[in-house]
Amino acid sequence: MLQAQRDKFAHYLVLLEQQESAIRNGDVDGIVHQAELETELLREIETVQRVLTPLEELYVQFWPAGEAEIPPLREAVSGLQESVLQHNARNRELLRARIEEVRSEIDLLRTPSSPRSLYADSQPTIVDIST
Repeated sequence: MLQAQRDKFAHYLVLLEQQESAIRNGDVDGIVHQAELETELLREIETVQRVLTPLEELYVQFWPAGEAEIPPLREAVSGLQESVLQHNARNRELLRARIEEVRSEIDLLRTPSSPRSLYADSQPTIVDIST
């Protein structure tokens, strides 16, 4: 199960790299598709993590000689998990920057309000004509 989890994290890293490429290229459909795949993959990783601890205990209990194999796999999984977290944070920052760029573009596209015509209906005002 540790190997399965390691493989899932490796797949997640590839997915994050594809997502980064989509963000940099401004491919909205690609970003949405990558986000959907990411959601599915995160569910799979969560499922593996729930089963992992009880399976590790059973593995050690029934095959004590194999206990030495667990720490290197756990370290590999932890390293991949840290890489995934860093890459995910980088993608979030790229996405935030891209969102700000799009907002700026939208603001530029809005037509500024034009000055009022001299012939437009004007608001009544009081004029002092006593002097």
